[in-house]
Amino acid sequence: MNLNDLKARYSIKKFDPDKKLSKEQIDLLIDTFHLCPSSINIQAWKMVVVGDNILKNKIAEAGKRSNRQNIEDCSHVLIFMRRKIDMHHINSVIETTPIFGKMIEKMNLTKSKLATFFWFNAKIWGGKSWVTHQLYLAIGFILAACAQNKIGALPMEGIFTKKIDKILKEPSHFKTVAAIAVGYPHIDDINNPSKLQKARLPKELVTKLI
Repeated sequence: MNLNDLKARYSIKKFDPDKKLSKEQIDLLIDTFHLCPSSINIQAWKMVVVGDNILKNKIAEAGKRSNRQNIEDCSHVLIFMRRKIDMHHINSVIETTPIFGKMIEKMNLTKSKLATFFWFNAKIWGGKSWVTHQLYLAIGFILAACAQNKIGALPMEGIFTKKIDKILKEPSHFKTVAAIAVGYPHIDDINNPSKLQKARLPKELVTKLI
């Protein structure tokens, strides 16, 4: 990651509604999410990419006041959902993760025993809260990819998640957590570092080298 990309990155406060991201840019974000890291490769999540204007406007109505216009004007809105961890999901992860196959062979386990172990530990680690924390790792990953590829982005918790669940009608084991509006900044976006200097606390206050 080039530091200049991070220095230029900022949370878009006004999108240009006339500019849309290309299919290649959207595919890049989808591929990035697919490659996001997660603890024990659990991948208990889904990213729904909404570009349809009618659906996007419905989601805008489920945004809190400060975010509604941004959702309407952005090119696409990315909805991040956590997934309930059940045995079906854990078995899917085991079957598609080669190292788990090696563990089963090396430790003389059955797939069922390994799945039970993972399910039990997922509950100990915090269940919903653990999965939600995993999802925020993915959101950070996506924001870094946006910065590197000059895609404007605005991360949002200011949304009514239950309303969005009803709009998207995903299976009930998926629950909305947060969203990112992506697109092109409007020329009048006052949050742009070229108009308003990027603000951070001194490094000495937020980092420590020992």
